[in-house]
Amino acid sequence: MLPRVAAALAFGLPMLVAGVSPAQADGDDSPASLLARAFENRYELDVTQRLHLVLRSPSGEERSRVLEMASKRVDGRVQSLGRFTHPEWLRGTALLRVENADRSDDLFVYLPSEERVRRVTSAQRADAFLGTDLSWEDLEHRRPGDYRVRDAGRARVEGEDVFIIAATPRYRSGYHEVHFAIAASDFAILEVRYYKRGSSEPFKILRAPRAAMRTIGGHVVPTRIYVTNRTRHTETEVRIDQIAVNPPLDDTLFSASALAARRPIPLGRR
Repeated sequence: MLPRVAAALAFGLPMLVAGVSPAQADGDDSPASLLARAFENRYELDVTQRLHLVLRSPSGEERSRVLEMASKRVDGRVQSLGRFTHPEWLRGTALLRVENADRSDDLFVYLPSEERVRRVTSAQRADAFLGTDLSWEDLEHRRPGDYRVRDAGRARVEGEDVFIIAATPRYRSGYHEVHFAIAASDFAILEVRYYKRGSSEPFKILRAPRAAMRTIGGHVVPTRIYVTNRTRHTETEVRIDQIAVNPPLDDTLFSASALAARRPIPLGRR
């Protein structure tokens, strides 16, 4: 069965875009409000993008993947489609994520070699995604209510002031706690640290360097993301291009039938 990268892909992968929210004017700096603003920045938009995934082993050996993705809010819920175009053995493999209001997202994978669509089970959500340092769980769209949150203080990330929000998942998760470093200037998520139960040190860190962000359509867009697994000593770099914010997307693109029909993703070039 296939695994999970895009924390992004997570950062997760599908929704890798952050923007400035009007909510920042309300003056509420509570942990729940800060996380809500950061999530609004990250999820409340439609986007197409191409991701170049570089997987680095402990010895420095590199392998690459190319994933084209589209995400759209349909009836208030985020749906995402991703299709691999490289390497050849992965070409045509596709992923579909459909957000649910009252349970975990539905996750599906299409395998060209089998010509069938498979559902990713809850037991597989903590598995690695195609050898990357992301997991199926990282692909899911999360909302502030999915976490119990607390203020973990202020810090600086690459010289920039950030709020640190500690979030404990209310849902079944491979993480005991997640720490979000949220920029004080525009609520972009600059860093995410993932903790196992009983550990004071993160086993995985996701970074979105400010130097690699661009502003497109009023949104701050990361074009580089780095996910480091400190236990396995591996790293996944995500390079993003051909980004289009709020492009026209047909709702029917986000269906299991479209997944199997290999419908192309209409990448923008903004």
